[in-house]
Amino acid sequence: MTMLCMKACILTLWIFFCLHTTGFTQTELYISKNGRDTNPGTLEKPFASFSKAKDETRKIEGPVVVYVREGVYYLKEPVVFTSEDSRKQTARVTYKPYRGEKVVISSAVPLRLK
Repeated sequence: MTMLCMKACILTLWIFFCLHTTGFTQTELYISKNGRDTNPGTLEKPFASFSKAKDETRKIEGPVVVYVREGVYYLKEPVVFTSEDSRKQTARVTYKPYRGEKVVISSAVPLRLK
């Protein structure tokens, strides 16, 4: 193997290592109907509100996925995103349902019909 080829291989491995350790890691947070906003936002101990998840994402520099567990979420007030929630393109925040679960977010008031 020539010296130039060896340097190219080392450089390629170094770039792959840097991308793998910094570019592909993401933080996962969870919201659940059974959660509490005093919880850490893990799968086992999820948050209860979108506002709490939004506030926590502001503290995280890398990419974040906020998984919402199954259920109908009635919002008492709107979730407002401001310039504080702006991020680099490589540090996106994504809100999505947990794998295979159905989520409904509603601003309506649930009716209690008799």
